[in-house]
Amino acid sequence: MNTKHTPTPWTVLDGLSYPEPFTGIAGGNGRDPVPLNEINAAFIVRACNAHDDLVAALQTLLQSASATKAGQTDFAVWKSCSAETIGAVLNDARAALAKAQA
Repeated sequence: MNTKHTPTPWTVLDGLSYPEPFTGIAGGNGRDPVPLNEINAAFIVRACNAHDDLVAALQTLLQSASATKAGQTDFAVWKSCSAETIGAVLNDARAALAKAQA
């Protein structure tokens, strides 16, 4: 499927009504409603389903890189990690990214 979803960023549109009150999504310019179609629905589902894994992977990367000792740079901390630890963290990040891009 080569068709693209509505451009981001998207925003929430509150206070809409037709014929009942509802909340919608605006895309691109922040005013035009995002069409409810298969492409946008697939994008929403993929983003929602990948969210927790992406957050967890980024938190792990940041915690690993931020576990510095006084005066050490982030690179020095990564350099002192075992290849197995770095490999596991990177594999989690790759898996989360693949899920988001699927």
